[in-house]
Amino acid sequence: MSTSQPSNSDCAALLDWVVRLHGAMAEKQAKYEAEAVATNRAKIASESLATIVSALLELSLFRDENVHFPLKDLILALRDLNKGRRNPLLEPLNVGGTNIGSSSADELKACARAIFQILNENGFKKTEAYKRIASGLTNAGLLTRAGKPFPWQNVRNWCDEDETQIAELMRVNFQTTWSDYVVSSGLRKDSPALNDPKNIKLIAGCFSDLCWNLPQLRELSNSVRRNG
Repeated sequence: MSTSQPSNSDCAALLDWVVRLHGAMAEKQAKYEAEAVATNRAKIASESLATIVSALLELSLFRDENVHFPLKDLILALRDLNKGRRNPLLEPLNVGGTNIGSSSADELKACARAIFQILNENGFKKTEAYKRIASGLTNAGLLTRAGKPFPWQNVRNWCDEDETQIAELMRVNFQTTWSDYVVSSGLRKDSPALNDPKNIKLIAGCFSDLCWNLPQLRELSNSVRRNG
């Protein structure tokens, strides 16, 4: 049984479709990364999803069979959220009495533990590392209920907790990012400068501060503060 092969014009049209979709998504991604306000990031995320759906609807198979409807409903739900309206699709689930903000807290703890390991392995004593992370968290917006700087003792308690799956995953991700950061600092792994404890400690401290200034971690800190 023979199957028809796509013509050159079909392949060219598909390639053009892919390139246009990629260009539109790259533009949205750049805006998303540059935006620090959570509500604006949510709007850009909704627009990104809408861009994908719009591109799919250029293909008759998707358009004729209405398989895009679930994504369309999600887009509408995100738009409701951005306008301050509740939507059943985005209602938070409270499973078994678990605090809704607990997942954000677990993720934040995992990030702190991963950064602590990098600091501790690169010249920072434990208490010194706890304080550096607490300072970063404070700058990222995580304060006590009384509005005071985040206590370094809390960071110590986080680091003393049992290992979790998300903590293990974060540790791997941050170690990879740390290695890339060292290289971007102009130093190779075999560079003599890395043998100087003062140099590597300075770089590790700058890395920690940079991490807590990332929009994703700032929003995570603010989420924990709102739900804490």
